[in-house]
Amino acid sequence: MNLARIVLDAEQSAHVLDQAVRAHPTVVLSSNPDRGPAAVETHLLDALPHAVLLRPRLIGALAWPFSRDGACGCRMLMWPVHYLFETRVLEFHSDLVILVRPESLTMLERRRSPRTRLARSCDVHLCWGATQTPRRAVGKLLNLSPEGMACRVDLATAEELSVGDSVEALLILDGDSERIELRAVVRSLTPGGSPNTCLLGVEFVVGGRSQSSIRRLRDHVGAHRVSNLTAEYVG
Repeated sequence: MNLARIVLDAEQSAHVLDQAVRAHPTVVLSSNPDRGPAAVETHLLDALPHAVLLRPRLIGALAWPFSRDGACGCRMLMWPVHYLFETRVLEFHSDLVILVRPESLTMLERRRSPRTRLARSCDVHLCWGATQTPRRAVGKLLNLSPEGMACRVDLATAEELSVGDSVEALLILDGDSERIELRAVVRSLTPGGSPNTCLLGVEFVVGGRSQSSIRRLRDHVGAHRVSNLTAEYVG
């Protein structure tokens, strides 16, 4: 299993939390989320300016292992990335847990195969929304694998997308000699490190017409890669 850890700054962490609310991901609470077994499994409900609201998975059957105002470690699960953060407990009930909103997240990546950087980058043409009036944008490919890819898009594009949205992606490789169309789902949106940009991570949808495209993509990656990447986002 390939791993990468990136500590996000306050602005990046806030953006990730606000985006995560739309997907209501699983958040595992424990005394040691990096190594220990899960203590309580919850779902993210909302991220307020100073608090995070969670709903226990088993409502009414919560055996809460921490004291009020006690330290709590959290792991937020969003494919292909897990986000770790430390915080404190404000309140806990059978159907609601309230934590102090964390100032910083650590991104811990787990994926089935390594992302690859190609010898030559390429444009990624994205299409989403209603069939009759689709939205379109162009991003720059950063890295990819047969399971997904990361690309850099402008902030205006990122603000129109949410985690869980379906998109159509057209990769134009080798100066237009190779065109690969894929269906994908948005899995992460992270500030891009440069002004007015965002890093978009998507998971390819397996099956149907995408199956042959994924096979072609795997062949192309094998023939043109520079190196396997040990970090999620490389600009």
